[in-house]
Amino acid sequence: MRSAETRLRRSDDQLLRLLSFGVFLLILGIIVLATPNLSDQISAFVQDLKLEQIQSGVNASLPAPQGPHPQLYGAAALFGLAFGVYLVLLLIAKFVLGADFNQKAETLTGVIFWLGIGLAMLALARETIAWLLFVAIAVVLIAIIILVRSAAFLISKKRPGSH
Repeated sequence: MRSAETRLRRSDDQLLRLLSFGVFLLILGIIVLATPNLSDQISAFVQDLKLEQIQSGVNASLPAPQGPHPQLYGAAALFGLAFGVYLVLLLIAKFVLGADFNQKAETLTGVIFWLGIGLAMLALARETIAWLLFVAIAVVLIAIIILVRSAAFLISKKRPGSH
């Protein structure tokens, strides 16, 4: 009986992953269609990248755009926020469907990342933060994801009846 439940959960998880990919493509498609000259904006952004020293006295550089690209950042912000909201709804669905602890943690980290990136991109579009601060925020979000997923994995290993 337990293996039938596990198969159902795997089947539900596969269906939710397929749904998520479809939503990802739908949001991406809508943003591409709704953002005028997006390919030109992406090209201008890439051409605008130059190596910039991270901090004075530190011998490390990162590529950074030399000018603002608010329309491009705004489109990226909209994507991140829209996909993040979808993931909140998906997380609720996973609780209702009885997804396992790791599946919920995976979706929670997605919520954190996409909403965090979306908000950071919005700040970048409004020119309230600089590019290198945006990069730092992205690094912190990735670190949080690694920590939360690692903790979830360790917790699930210690829980009785978990795989």
